[in-house]
Amino acid sequence: MRRIFLVSLAILLLAALIFGGCAKPAPTPAPAPTPAPPSGEEWVPPIPGMKQGEEDKYFAWTWASADTRTKPPPGFDIPPREVFFSTLEERTGGRFKVKYAYGGILGTAWEMTHLVGAGVAEMSRLSGPDPPSEYTYLTMPILGWYPPDYLTCQKLADNLYRHPLSQEIFDRMNLVYGGAYTHGTNYLLVRKGVKPIETADDLLGLQLGQWHVASRMWGEKVGMVPVTIFFYDSYEAMMKGMIDVIMVSLSGMRAFKIHEVIGQAIETSSAGSSLGFHYINKDSWNSLPQYIKDLWWEIYTTEFEDLYIRQQLASEQLGKDYCKEFGVKIFSLPEAEETKLVMATEPAWASWADEVQQYPHGKQVREFLRDMIAAREKVTGKPWTVYTP
Repeated sequence: MRRIFLVSLAILLLAALIFGGCAKPAPTPAPAPTPAPPSGEEWVPPIPGMKQGEEDKYFAWTWASADTRTKPPPGFDIPPREVFFSTLEERTGGRFKVKYAYGGILGTAWEMTHLVGAGVAEMSRLSGPDPPSEYTYLTMPILGWYPPDYLTCQKLADNLYRHPLSQEIFDRMNLVYGGAYTHGTNYLLVRKGVKPIETADDLLGLQLGQWHVASRMWGEKVGMVPVTIFFYDSYEAMMKGMIDVIMVSLSGMRAFKIHEVIGQAIETSSAGSSLGFHYINKDSWNSLPQYIKDLWWEIYTTEFEDLYIRQQLASEQLGKDYCKEFGVKIFSLPEAEETKLVMATEPAWASWADEVQQYPHGKQVREFLRDMIAAREKVTGKPWTVYTP
C-alpha cells in the first residue's frame, strides 16, 4: 500500500512539472544596452551648436510664391534667395532643404500670407496689396521712406519688422519675420502711346496701377487715377490700356518684361525704394533646432545681404540696358516739377496714417511711427521731414 502511495505521488509530481511548464510566465526582457561612449571620448557635434539627438532631424520646407522664377542678371547662376537656401542646406549637412512652389501653384499673390499662416507652405515673401487689416501698417508707405542704398533699406526693414508691435501682429497671424529683400529704387513707368511727361501736370488723369494704399493716395494727390492692381498683372494691364503708369524698380521691370510695353521711365525721389519681407509659419520656425535658426540669421546678415545687394545693382543696370534697347527713355523731371511730386508724399502719408486708425491696432500706429522715424534718423543720420505723426 505504501509503495502504491509513493508511486502515485511521484506520478503527480512528474505531471505537475510537465504540464506546469506550459503556463510559466514570459521572461522579462533584458534592458536596452546603454551605448558606450566612442572610445571614451565626448560626443562632438558634426555642426556647431547642434545638440546630441538632433543629428537625425531633417526638415523639408516649401517656399511659395505667386511670381515665376526669373533668370537672374549675368554673373548670377541662380537667384540669391535660392543661393541662401542652398547655403543653409550645405551648412546643415542637408538637414534643411527647400522646394519651390513658384507661379502661384499653391495660391494667388493675394492669398500667400494666409496660406503660410495656415501652414499650407512654410514660408513666402510679402506678395499682394495691403495685407489683411490685422497688420496693414507693416507695409509702410515707400514714398520717400527707403533710400536708394540697399543695405540701409535692409536695416530699416529689420527695425520695422522686429518692433514689438510688429511681432505682436505676426504672432496673431501665426507668422515670424525671416528677413527683408530690397528690390531697388522705384521709377514711374509710363505706358507706350502716352504723350511725353515733361511736367507734373502731364500726369493728370493717367491711371496709376498700384497695390499699396499709400501709393494710391499719393497718385490721387498728384492727380492720377489709382487702379488697384497687383504688380504681376501690370504687363497685361498696360498692354491693354487698363493702366498708364506703374511704380516699380528697373529690376522688377526687367524681371517681368514690362520694358516691352512702356515708353518712358521717370526717376523720382518721391517713389522711394521697393522692399518686401520674408515671413515664415510660426509653428514651422519653432520646430527648428536652435543651431539652424542661428545659421539662418548668420547667413542672412553676412553672405546673403552682400549677394542680394550685388544682384540688385547688376539687375538695375541690366534694366537700364533693356530700356535703351527697347527705346524706353529714362529721365528726371525739372526740379520745380519734381518738387510737386515730392510735396504730394506728405498728405499721402497723413491719409494713410488716418486710414489705418480704423483697425484694431490703430491707436498704437502713431507711437509705432514715432519709433520708426527715430530709428530711421539714427540709421541714416538725416532728419525725417516728410511726415510727422
